[in-house]
Amino acid sequence: AASRHIATSRQINRLKKRTIGECVAPCRPPHRYHS
Repeated sequence: AASRHIATSRQINRLKKRTIGECVAPCRPPHRYHS
């Protein structure tokens, strides 16, 4: 469970970075998802 949680956390962090880095401009209009 611990190792799995760590892996998931890492994946989430990576996904967050990708979203922030790549989906900044394209994800600007549909900002309702973040609300």
